[in-house]
Amino acid sequence: MAWQVFPLGFLAVFLFSLAGAMLGSGLKRRVPGSQAEIDYTDILPGHDCGMCGSQDCRTFAKELADGRGDPGRCIPGAETVEAGIRLYGREAGEMTFYAVVRCQGSKTIATEYYAYSGAKDCSASHRLYSGSKDCTAACLGLGTCIPACPLGAIRVSNGLAGIDPRKCTGCGLCISSCPTGSIALVPVSSPWYIACASTASPAEKKAHCSAPCTACAACVVTGAASPYLVEGNLAHRVASVELADTAMKAQADLCPTRAIRCQGG
Repeated sequence: MAWQVFPLGFLAVFLFSLAGAMLGSGLKRRVPGSQAEIDYTDILPGHDCGMCGSQDCRTFAKELADGRGDPGRCIPGAETVEAGIRLYGREAGEMTFYAVVRCQGSKTIATEYYAYSGAKDCSASHRLYSGSKDCTAACLGLGTCIPACPLGAIRVSNGLAGIDPRKCTGCGLCISSCPTGSIALVPVSSPWYIACASTASPAEKKAHCSAPCTACAACVVTGAASPYLVEGNLAHRVASVELADTAMKAQADLCPTRAIRCQGG
């Protein structure tokens, strides 16, 4: 029997030694992706705790590599991330995005399907006929996004959420709190956005709201590269086209419902 025990014991010692050698050599958790994504994956602690708002560290590493993530969201690895993030010239907490509410449907602008009197929670209201407002893409205005923001940048006034660009760091934690998807991120470098998320027909939008994007295409520049296009009954910002701020404002002023807004401007 001794000859059977020896190989198993030897194998256990060998595997333990191999694991120790691998850890001692600083073996990196290599994952498919760009070099930046690999480096960020190595920098992050690997707990997959979800405190940053992403599914796991690998997903967050990809967001960082793509310039969509705020390094300051990694609470467990704050010191490590802050040191390692300088590899790519970014400081922890450096702002690259604003969060915006793609809606103008306050109580005086959007019509209501029914009078909601339940819990002051957007998700609860949304479970009842997709919310109290006729427009199913509207901000429900019950403030579920307020506690989702760690910096207190969100307030609700007259049934519509608003985000203070002076406090917002673009971390994106508020996005998943909105059941209608009316919160989005826009780049700090190009802060103009469409304050409407509805893809309903223009006639339906007009019946439900007095300030929607009606897909009229007044914002679309003809005969030149346009910062906007109309698709699916909704105007969209063309990120690859950037005009001078005065030109962007001039285009926004063409919108008859003032549905083109500028965050931080």
